[in-house]
Amino acid sequence: LGIAYRDGQRFEAAESALQRAIRLRPGDGTLHSQLGYLHHLQGRRDAAINQFRLACECMPDNYLNYSNIGGMYLTMDMHEEARAMLERSLAIRPSYEAYSNLGYIAFAASNFGEAVQMYEKAHQIESGDYNTWGNLGYAYHHMDRTEDARRTLARAVELGERELELYPGDGVIMVDVAGYCAVLGERER
Repeated sequence: LGIAYRDGQRFEAAESALQRAIRLRPGDGTLHSQLGYLHHLQGRRDAAINQFRLACECMPDNYLNYSNIGGMYLTMDMHEEARAMLERSLAIRPSYEAYSNLGYIAFAASNFGEAVQMYEKAHQIESGDYNTWGNLGYAYHHMDRTEDARRTLARAVELGERELELYPGDGVIMVDVAGYCAVLGERER
C-alpha cells in the first residue's frame, strides 16, 4: 500500500503506510529500503540515508542498499563517503549503478582514465543507458581520444533520441542529447 501511494505521488499516505508496515515487521530491510526511496523522492537526504542504513543492518549482504547510500552521498557532494559505500556494494555484487557512480566521482576529480574504466565496467553489465554512454564519451573527449569520443557520443545521441520517443517532453534528456551533439559539432541538431 505504501509503495502504491508513493508511486501515485501521495507521499504523506505512503510514509504513514510504510511506517506502519515497519512497526508490524520491524526486521524487514526491504521496508526500510522502500521508505528510504520515498525520502529520496521527497528530497529528504538524511532521512533516506538513515533508512538505507537500517536496511543494511537488516540485510548486510544486499548490495543495493550500500549503492543507494552511495548515490545519496553523491547528491550531497560527499564523494569520499559515496566511494566507500559504492566500493562496499561492489564487494558484494558488481552493479551498473555502482560502477557508473564511481565513474562520476572519478570524472568530477578529473581522473578521466579511471572514469573510463568505471563506465566501461558499467557497460559490461548494462549497455542501454544513454547517459552512461554520454559520460563515457565526455571522459574520452577530455582524454583527447577523439574517435572513441565520437563513437560513444554518437551512441549516446542514438539512445537518447529513443528515450525522447518514449518521453518527448523530458527536458533532462533533451539537454543531455543537445550537449552530446554540441561536442560532436552538430550544432543544428
